[in-house]
Amino acid sequence: MIEINDEVVELLKVLGDSTRLGILLFIRKGEKSAKAIQKELKKSQSTISQHLKILLDSNLIEYDREGKKKLYSIKNREILNIISKVQKYIIERHKETINELSKLDIYDTLL
Repeated sequence: MIEINDEVVELLKVLGDSTRLGILLFIRKGEKSAKAIQKELKKSQSTISQHLKILLDSNLIEYDREGKKKLYSIKNREILNIISKVQKYIIERHKETINELSKLDIYDTLL
């Protein structure tokens, strides 16, 4: 049986790729074709196709057919909340670093 931590690791691996993250952020506003994703991310068709397959296999996205075209969308929008929380966490870390550096600058001017 797969442990929950193993599943967390697998999900983070999927989210840990800039192309896949870019796809998720691009399609968060609505359904997009592979061609639109390719154009937005400035990646080759084969690259986008590979990453879409990984996202589909990970159950993060789904698609509907419109004629011959597949339109991709987020399957469970909760993943966007997770991404947003990670972004906020990183912003807070940067704020802490900036605050620490600004204290060093003040200290240096006192010497």
